[in-house]
Amino acid sequence: KKVLLGNFTPSVISERTAGFEALLEHVIREEKLRESPYLASFLHGREQREARQWIEAQRYDQAIPLLENSFRLLNKVHTDRHPAVMLTLCRLVACCSADPMTTSAEHFADLALRRYEAVSDADLLQFYVPLLQLCVRLWWSLGRDKRPLEARLEDLKRRGIKVDGCPTLLDALMAMDKT
Repeated sequence: KKVLLGNFTPSVISERTAGFEALLEHVIREEKLRESPYLASFLHGREQREARQWIEAQRYDQAIPLLENSFRLLNKVHTDRHPAVMLTLCRLVACCSADPMTTSAEHFADLALRRYEAVSDADLLQFYVPLLQLCVRLWWSLGRDKRPLEARLEDLKRRGIKVDGCPTLLDALMAMDKT
């Protein structure tokens, strides 16, 4: 229940946390709830909108914590390769790699690459080439072997997928957000 005073006592915080976890468990079991746009808006809509505003302002340091929280929450509710999870992960990779002070770009990039291995959603595949290209640059800057990623890009090119002249991952995501 709503309380005007004492909202931040450990017992109130603990009770609300337990209640929220119970709500998430229920949502996970019910597909209609899990896929509801109203639930999505409630769980991460504000954070996603605010993060996109920070991204547009090129304040990646402000967008990253919002995206991390949103990603963790979405990961609890949806599968690893759900479109909302993957798009948030891609935003997180793009922001982390654009912010020179962030050290988690490699971690999230590795995670995104692993998850993309089994993605077949056409809407998500449009971000795969920009993700690979970002990772090639990131691996190079970190002194990691980028040849496996370059080989993936060459394989995609041989299969007729446009690899050259693609937008950056950040630009592709921002263009999608504007539509």
